[in-house]
Amino acid sequence: MTSIVFMPLGSLLPLMVKNYFNGNVWHNGIVQTLFSLGMLHSTLAIGLTGGLKRPIEMIPFSALLLGVCSLI
Repeated sequence: MTSIVFMPLGSLLPLMVKNYFNGNVWHNGIVQTLFSLGMLHSTLAIGLTGGLKRPIEMIPFSALLLGVCSLI
């Protein structure tokens, strides 16, 4: 379910940067780089700490965190 909700965010992000924010290719590159760095940092944090005790709790937590970051 979370993939269905948040996958269009990554796919339509270049269009949003171009049309809504009047950005160019450099702005899109910065946004995509920061998005990738955020995913890398979260993967490292989960890998180093072992994540939550019950993995099923990580799905709603990650969806909530992604939603908050998207709003910011």
